[in-house]
Amino acid sequence: MQITFPITEMIRELVQKADERRRRKKIFSIPA
Repeated sequence: MQITFPITEMIRELVQKADERRRRKKIFSIPA
């Protein structure tokens, strides 16, 4: 079992989460 895993994998995960959040915001944001 490897303790250290690629940092790129971590970055990819963070980017994915941010992208999802952005998409969700776009969908749910209602113009005032």
